[in-house]
Amino acid sequence: MDVFIPIHYACHYLTLAEDKNYCPILCDLPIENPTEESFLYLDTSIDGIDFDLKIGKDGGLALTEQSFHHAKRLYEDTTLTNAEEYTKRGIEIAKSLHFGSAHEYLAAWINETRKQAGLIRDLDMVLSLNILKKLPQWMRHDLFLSLEAESMKQVFAARFKKSDDAPKLPGTIRQAIADNASNKVHDVISNLMKNLSERPLQYDGAGAKFIDESDRFMHEYQSI
Repeated sequence: MDVFIPIHYACHYLTLAEDKNYCPILCDLPIENPTEESFLYLDTSIDGIDFDLKIGKDGGLALTEQSFHHAKRLYEDTTLTNAEEYTKRGIEIAKSLHFGSAHEYLAAWINETRKQAGLIRDLDMVLSLNILKKLPQWMRHDLFLSLEAESMKQVFAARFKKSDDAPKLPGTIRQAIADNASNKVHDVISNLMKNLSERPLQYDGAGAKFIDESDRFMHEYQSI
């Protein structure tokens, strides 16, 4: 049976629930998603795994740890297998894009930051529950996508810096652009890549720092 985990709702539910052994699941994806919820896909017929489903009309509950560990992203890409391949693809994609102004390169940089923040927000929500013993494949994939976005940001930042019409930037975003233009990877992303590969799984809440910083970038960008 195929079911879906609404990440934001499930994490909010588990934060408040007395019994965190079961998380909410849906039998179908909603037709509309006004809250910008993120979803995971779960095949509950995996051999040897008991999800202890409790299904009602539209959804129900399943064992939390098993569900989050064996779930997959709806968009999961299995063609790439390591960080180097994602980094290479990000550079190739970014270099193939040519914009006409510094503002457009800055907008592309902001768009990749927004993408990273969404991925890391989901990761932070789940890991903060302290329910997982090791990193699920879908989280590993999300980290690789964040790294791919970071490599794209490096290209966009370098082109922004070289543009004759580059506007003066506020302090926080100016430093971030300068770091990326120098091929520096954000320390939160590099540390997540390193720390989350260790066992037993340890998470210190570092993702929240990246999310807060990204929110400041968005605010500063809107003021330019």
